[in-house]
Amino acid sequence: MPIPSSRRDFLRITAANAIGARLSTARSSSVTPPDLASVPSSAPSATRLAVKKGVLLDMLPKNLSYGDRLKMARDAGFEVIQAPTTADPQEAEEIKRAAGDAGIRIDSVMNKAHWEYPLSSPDPEVVRKSLNGMRTSLHNARLWGASAVLLVPAVVNESTSYQAAWERSQKQIRTLIPLAEQLGLLSPSRKSGTNFCSVPWSLQVISISSAAPGSKPGSTWVT
Repeated sequence: MPIPSSRRDFLRITAANAIGARLSTARSSSVTPPDLASVPSSAPSATRLAVKKGVLLDMLPKNLSYGDRLKMARDAGFEVIQAPTTADPQEAEEIKRAAGDAGIRIDSVMNKAHWEYPLSSPDPEVVRKSLNGMRTSLHNARLWGASAVLLVPAVVNESTSYQAAWERSQKQIRTLIPLAEQLGLLSPSRKSGTNFCSVPWSLQVISISSAAPGSKPGSTWVT
């Protein structure tokens, strides 16, 4: 018998042994084991979240039109698309039409400005460009019917400490809340490879503080 390496393994092995012993006893006594599926469970039934397969629009062949790209995604079995920030209104409308024709939903927007222009920058001009990019993303989401915009809130590096990243980004995120509310959107924040929010306390704090006052804690993404 293998030695359990964790509590989960211990419970799994224990349960398997118990069921095996029960079935062995049932077979030796010619008693048909009960149908476990018919046994009522005392545990409350949990509502399962609908998980849909999605793909980033920029991952599809750029030599194809938006219409052909989105049809390709649909035919490959994807159900939703994450589209990037699109500043050109005509291009944004083209993406919207292509999604409608392909029968695939744009469920979120990948904000792009935060990579080159982080909200945690000490340079006001960099922050201004970051905010403008996020505002464009929010308007894109409204146009496309997306329910969320992915925002990486800060970058920690040699010139930006955790504390500075936290204080600067939170200050700027709060200025975006009125527009997000006006457009009927949420402004998710997410942990990524930027080294920000890589410790538990900062994950917990940003999951509350980046949401609008009075909103539910679940309205902010932290992954």
